[in-house]
Amino acid sequence: MSGPTIKLLTNPNDEQLEAVASLFVRAFDHDLPVKSMTGGNPAFEAPLFRAVARAGIADGAVYVVESEDTHPGSTNAEIRSVLVCFGPGKTMSADEESARASGWVSLFEKMPVETKEWWAMFRTKHSNVVNAYLRDKYTDGWYVELLGTDPTHQNKGHATALLAHIFAQADEEGKTVALTTHSPSNVKFYEKLGFEVVDSVEIEAPTGDWVQHLLVREQAASR
Repeated sequence: MSGPTIKLLTNPNDEQLEAVASLFVRAFDHDLPVKSMTGGNPAFEAPLFRAVARAGIADGAVYVVESEDTHPGSTNAEIRSVLVCFGPGKTMSADEESARASGWVSLFEKMPVETKEWWAMFRTKHSNVVNAYLRDKYTDGWYVELLGTDPTHQNKGHATALLAHIFAQADEEGKTVALTTHSPSNVKFYEKLGFEVVDSVEIEAPTGDWVQHLLVREQAASR
């Protein structure tokens, strides 16, 4: 039996972009980091995920798993799992122009002062952890910014298939794959796929504290 079909999402229409954002909202329901990033305001969740998706489409890559009965050439099939990543030489919203184009600046301007201050703290801690271990590997390797599966389609191998697709590209190029998570169950999932926790940092937030774990999968040749 063949695995899920992976599709690169390019030039998505509004309906597809909304489907991606809605999927992430469902996949990250009650997620502590998302609550921190939005200041606990549910109205900011979909715009946040849309900004990440737009950034991925513009400067990285957005891969999706669609329903098995998708017809060839269909543009509005049901999306069941999404991975947003940035390959070698690419980072999310690397400059003001790309941040504005993604919708991030517009969203950030609407956030209350407390949430903006939290973001300043988070960016510093996140950058310190990522740069301390990865250094040049951060921009010279693959970084998975976001990975989510519709709750009704979890445990079907969709996320594993999406990651395997990235692994194949990274191994061919001799690059690392990195990502972060706060969930202990996700840590175990990623470790089974060859990732290793290389650092962790506690993130304090008005909506609830959590621990961010940085995981790295070294290129196949060095494993």
